[in-house]
Amino acid sequence: MFAPDLIVIDGPNFYNVLVRSLAPFFDQKLLGEYVRTWLDFDRVIAATLGQGTGASLGTVVFHSGKQLGSDRNVRLENQEVNTFWARQGSNPFCSTEAVVLPGTQEEIIEGICGSCGKQTSLREKREKGVDTAITTYLWETSERYGSVCLVSGDADFVPPTRSLKRRGKRVYCIVEPGSARRDLVQVCTSHVEINLRFVHQDCMMLQALKPGGAIDEQLAELTTRFGSCGVDLSAGPIQLHSGLEFTVGLSPPPFPPPFPNDLKVAVETRFGPLGWALSLDETSIQGASDRKYTLRLYHGRPGLRFYQDPNLVEGALRHLDAIGTAAWLTNLKT
Repeated sequence: MFAPDLIVIDGPNFYNVLVRSLAPFFDQKLLGEYVRTWLDFDRVIAATLGQGTGASLGTVVFHSGKQLGSDRNVRLENQEVNTFWARQGSNPFCSTEAVVLPGTQEEIIEGICGSCGKQTSLREKREKGVDTAITTYLWETSERYGSVCLVSGDADFVPPTRSLKRRGKRVYCIVEPGSARRDLVQVCTSHVEINLRFVHQDCMMLQALKPGGAIDEQLAELTTRFGSCGVDLSAGPIQLHSGLEFTVGLSPPPFPPPFPNDLKVAVETRFGPLGWALSLDETSIQGASDRKYTLRLYHGRPGLRFYQDPNLVEGALRHLDAIGTAAWLTNLKT
């Protein structure tokens, strides 16, 4: 893996790749919440490069003020677009560069129709101002860096990449999976594919923590089953030393030991696909017939309680405002 001095992101292109990868797996409502409140370009890049601090000269996101996405995934318009880019620029070691576009360029794409097998032409309007602004920036700042990473697969960056390499620069790129044969990949010093698995896990983190999400649902189930004995949330679900952990104390239970297996299976079934695992501790209270149970949900692999992706943990800690009305957090505060 490489560690560039500078990271430059083609913002609209990166947005489309990330959202398009999520659309088949998540409903549009959750996807909209994720994009508007949770998605961070810098954490996706850090997860892709395996770095925690990012490039020494930071990350610059180039973008326009035009619509993002489409009706098939998540479309952002007007103020939503401005808010999204402002949030990306507010992240650590990041800045954004707005590009005022005078217009669009129409391109004709030739290909074979997947349905009928006939030769066909598609007309696509593409914004060229962002590409030009990035190229200009790369040249203007070239004396400041020895290596740069482009987050784009656009062939328009092939000529400036070749030119920078002739000047002794190392030019890397982060591209969509399956792009190994693209022209830009072929001319760059090295490349890596976007860690889309991380993006999916990150969206599932919101799915678990958000108001009305998986943890709220589980809390409601526990309260229904054990309302007479109470549910103790005093330990807290988010602990910096061990990452994300949600702890529920049940004491004393109105049933003989052991802990009801059907509930344990239900919890594991609900949270397993979201990347959370379950541990259950049993403590004697008074005699052999009374027990205290502590149910812990932790983000990580089963049996590896302290294995947690720091970029996922950072997302939850960074966006607590997005889950501020979740029942588990409200109960914890009160």
